[in-house]
Amino acid sequence: MQLGVIANFDKPSAVSALREVDRLAVKLGIQLVCSPTHKPHLPSALVTDEDRVAGRAGMIMVLGGDGTMLSAARSLQECDIPLIGVNLGKLGFMTSVTEERLEEALSFIAQGNYRLSERSRIACRIVRKGAQETSIRALNDVVLGWGSSPRVATLRVEVNGTMMTTYTCDGIIALTPTGSTGHALSAGGPIIHPETPALLLTVICPHTLSVRPVVLPDQCTVTIHVEGAKSLLLSVDGRNEPDLNPGDRLVIRRSKRGIRLVELPGQDYFRVLREKLGWRGSNLPG
Repeated sequence: MQLGVIANFDKPSAVSALREVDRLAVKLGIQLVCSPTHKPHLPSALVTDEDRVAGRAGMIMVLGGDGTMLSAARSLQECDIPLIGVNLGKLGFMTSVTEERLEEALSFIAQGNYRLSERSRIACRIVRKGAQETSIRALNDVVLGWGSSPRVATLRVEVNGTMMTTYTCDGIIALTPTGSTGHALSAGGPIIHPETPALLLTVICPHTLSVRPVVLPDQCTVTIHVEGAKSLLLSVDGRNEPDLNPGDRLVIRRSKRGIRLVELPGQDYFRVLREKLGWRGSNLPG
């Protein structure tokens, strides 16, 4: 078993966690693979270029938070390598393993005792003056809005070439079910089980109370036309992309290639929701 390791060194406990991973890997007979920046903390690991770690490993362990997981997913490009996240941050919906469970997690991995959760990704492309400018993929969400002035945005939305509606709003979020517990949840969107075949649209601060989030089949193609008089910011999985100008279109569909996340025995999506969102049951008498 060759396990690639990627860590976010901005996390205070990253170095100690890497050293523990190295100790446990030696104990369990797991061969680690890492980049030169990680090698000082993973003395047993094989070293390769940062962009070749995924090609050498059968699985990638990501130590950080959900942002680190998104960055790792983006770096995989066409590599079909499963990811397992170790939470060194705060919320951690995608980072399913705590530091305290590192030994348990690595034992399960060594035994092959885990399942893979298939997660969809969004493919979006900017169309400007009839020509495609760029194509980007997202595991969580694509956010379009705000921009160069406090004026509202005007966004016309089509689904499979059919007019849906025009929104006057601060912006719109297109997201996968995996991303439903992120930015869109704060904007009033629904929570969707991450393996549901769906594409979601959540409008940010719409200028009418009748607007509600929309859940579409993930075979749909959504086209967002930028109307009005101002350019808008585009964020894909939290990373800034080129602004969209009036007349531009953002075309969104499910990517042909998704991501596989490792789930360990006893892992429970709804338990994660209860813990991360602070859900509590009613304590009614009787």
